[in-house]
Amino acid sequence: MAYGAPFTVPGEFLPNTNSDPDVKRYLAQLRQRGQLRPVPMSSHGTPRESVSNDLRTANFVFVRRDTRRRPLQSPYDGPYQVIHPGDKTFQLLIGGQDTVSVDRLKPAHLDIDSPSRWPNHQTGPS
Repeated sequence: MAYGAPFTVPGEFLPNTNSDPDVKRYLAQLRQRGQLRPVPMSSHGTPRESVSNDLRTANFVFVRRDTRRRPLQSPYDGPYQVIHPGDKTFQLLIGGQDTVSVDRLKPAHLDIDSPSRWPNHQTGPS
């Protein structure tokens, strides 16, 4: 109860007016509002292509090292040869054969004419 406000009976929210509303205008507005359609949502959350085109076509990749690094230590190991690219994992020639997640890979752009410059890695990434 508020001071200075007139008393109301429960269920009586609007003051009682004796004038009748224009029924035709009210129905036209109601029909117009009934024809409104929601705007389609934009798809901000749809996942993008999981593997970039550079990575998908790369013959050699670098593998990110997920361990703590010392100062001036490279964050990537490699380059390693890609045996079989996949949607979420790649099979690489690391020593034998190893499966690595795409999230840890970076395409290696190498000069194919000079294979003697490629490091020869016998062990896998740490």
